[in-house]
Amino acid sequence: MRYIVELELENFQCHAHTRLTFSPGLNVIVGPSDQGKTALLRALRWVLYNEPRGSDFVRVGADTCRVTVTFNDGTRITREKGPRTNRYVLEKDGKRDESQGVGGSVPPQVQAAHGMAPLKLDADTEIPLHLGGQLEGPFLLEAPGTLRAKAIGQVIGAHIIDAAIRDVLADEDRAARDERVLEREIAAREKDLEAFADLPERERAMERVEELLDRVEEARRRADQLVDLKQRLARNRGEAARLEQVRARLAGLEEAERALAEAEGRVQRYVRVRQVAARWQDNTARRGQWERVAAGLAGLSRAEKFWEEAAEQALRWQKLQEVRVRLTRKEEQLTAATRERERARQQVEDLRTRYGRLLLELGRCPTCGAAITPAQIPAILADVFGDEGGR
Repeated sequence: MRYIVELELENFQCHAHTRLTFSPGLNVIVGPSDQGKTALLRALRWVLYNEPRGSDFVRVGADTCRVTVTFNDGTRITREKGPRTNRYVLEKDGKRDESQGVGGSVPPQVQAAHGMAPLKLDADTEIPLHLGGQLEGPFLLEAPGTLRAKAIGQVIGAHIIDAAIRDVLADEDRAARDERVLEREIAAREKDLEAFADLPERERAMERVEELLDRVEEARRRADQLVDLKQRLARNRGEAARLEQVRARLAGLEEAERALAEAEGRVQRYVRVRQVAARWQDNTARRGQWERVAAGLAGLSRAEKFWEEAAEQALRWQKLQEVRVRLTRKEEQLTAATRERERARQQVEDLRTRYGRLLLELGRCPTCGAAITPAQIPAILADVFGDEGGR
């Protein structure tokens, strides 16, 4: 059990310096009146509860007073007040804790150290349970009945039940108010919901609208595809027209090839130039290729009909691309053949000129040996090389 073993007063009321020691159990202080017995109780109250307030208890002629209480466990609490000092000093377990400027309160660590905090009855009422005043009756006997009831209730814990009852009643009243508010809100929400009674029908209408929007989107997508196909068809028709023009330009190539082959044949018969004969044979071999090209071009008239079928557009476009590539290659081949024909014609013309000079130099026909004049040479050349040879 903890108890006070020493009380020391310095400049407190009539005590200049007083030290009292106590023993376990009952301790009695006796003496004549006005010798400071009551001041001892006031000093204890000042240390434990920071009461009384002010500085009237400072001994006359002194400016600082100090009261120290020591417990049997070594805990020491000092309350000191002076012109520039107003503090508590707590010494416990070898540690020193100082609280300055405490005002009218007791630091929590000091209350915890002495363990004799007053009993708080309500927000405005506190009573000390461990310290009585001079001429004060036994515990609470002189207090009003309401105060005694509160104190006893605090001691046995009845205030907790009272607080719980108050809280329950307050919660019940609050719950009733909340319930009424919620009922009104529910009624208001139900009334608001009446405006949405046709929501199922609106939902079905929204579903129909969404379905129509999907169909419109699908139609738009298909329209975009058709526009794209139309543009591609227009491009393909333009390409087909260009290819048709190419085919038309190539239509007269066969006749030119035949004339070239005939001229080369005549040169071979009369001049026996092996080089011209070899070229003629090469051109004769290429003639079959050109004829196959012309036969392939005859089928281009069906291109427009194929492109009108949108479902087979991609396949037909691919085929036309292949045809275009082949035609481009054939066109390149024909261009090369045209250049070759021009070179052959130039060679024939050179042979015609050389043959004419030879006839002029010989003055006789190489076949029959008859004499010829310069005026007869053009007729001979025309007969040998044909009319085109002179053009």
